Amino acid sequence: MVQELGIDSLRVFSDSQLIVGQVRGEFEARDPTMVKYLQKVRDLVAHLKYLEISHISRSENARADALSRLATSAYDTLGRTLVESLEQPSIDRAKKILQLTIEPSWMDPIVQYLTDGTSPEDPTEAKRLRWVASQYVMMDGQLYKRSFSLPLLRCLRPSDVDYALREKDVADLVWKCEPCQKYANLQHRPTYQLITLVAPWPFT
Repeated sequence: MVQELGIDSLRVFSDSQLIVGQVRGEFEARDPTMVKYLQKVRDLVAHLKYLEISHISRSENARADALSRLATSAYDTLGRTLVESLEQPSIDRAKKILQLTIEPSWMDPIVQYLTDGTSPEDPTEAKRLRWVASQYVMMDGQLYKRSFSLPLLRCLRPSDVDYALREKDVADLVWKCEPCQKYANLQHRPTYQLITLVAPWPFT
């Protein structure tokens, strides 16, 4: 949750002196399961700029204890409470390794210039790159082209262009395919928002 929200500074309170001591490095974790959880915590802490963990009394942690006990409650007694079920402990999840192969593209010189200011040694080419790069902007690691009085246009690499065109071709194929149109599931949802009308009393 901390990583999904982009939090880099965190203060943690726990009524377990053992857990607090293990995270601080004051106590040694000997149980194999606790060793795995401690390593999981250290991996998460490595992505934080600041972490403070403090020990508090059990009475001060009553609200958190009540929330944790919801996991053992029956779902029909929780009302509108949102509950997420974990199929397996976080320490048993296999680490996913995503290997990306980025092909060379016309975007590379522009991205490098906007990221770290790298430009060609040739003064003419450097001047040309600065002029071209002024028409682009980097946002969240993605390259966008500025447009006059229009939204930013996302720039795509050749593989992304191929995927986008295939999506468009599939949509066109579905529209032109008679069996797809004839036997596809019917859409019963109205195209506009329904408005409730109050019927008048027949007799007053």
